[in-house]
Amino acid sequence: EWLEREITAKVISVDRKRKSIVISRRKLLEEERSKKRKETLKNIKEGDIVEGIVKNVVDFGIFVDVDGVDGLVHKSDISWSGLKSPFDCAKIGDRIRVKVKKVERDKERLVLSIKEITEDPWKADSEEKFKVGSVVKGIPVMEGKKGLWVELPGDVAGFLPYEGEQKDFKFRFGQEYEFSVVNVDRPKRRVILKWEPQK
Repeated sequence: EWLEREITAKVISVDRKRKSIVISRRKLLEEERSKKRKETLKNIKEGDIVEGIVKNVVDFGIFVDVDGVDGLVHKSDISWSGLKSPFDCAKIGDRIRVKVKKVERDKERLVLSIKEITEDPWKADSEEKFKVGSVVKGIPVMEGKKGLWVELPGDVAGFLPYEGEQKDFKFRFGQEYEFSVVNVDRPKRRVILKWEPQK
């Protein structure tokens, strides 16, 4: 594969007696990555919106390479609703846009956010958007001890308490349903919902 192929590499040592040269392509690539990383850390700043390549996706977040610098999007910084997991948002190799929350130059790493690219939906008048008694569409995504968590439009969390007919009904995760708004709980950043079977 490498026979008669021209490559660029770093000279590690020269043995004049044996007329041999030891070279390393890996060493050259490491030095180039280090130079690129230092340049990025020098120029990047908090608040910047940048693009990066997803290197790994785990339960607690998404690891992203931003021009040679390692960054982490913690799961709490993925969505305003808090209902999306890292695996819902990215896969290895994806190019994604992120906001730089913090630059840790001493550790040569970045703290990143996906959700902060968009405005916090609770800064707007959620009571107007989700009026009590109105009907909204939502997607059940997660089961809790006392109810069902529902993803609502605009990256808002909805909560359906287990009571009445809705306690016994088996909702399908990922399927859209219609719900009635019972209350808007701004301190807890959620909309309380009610569901009635269609007749």
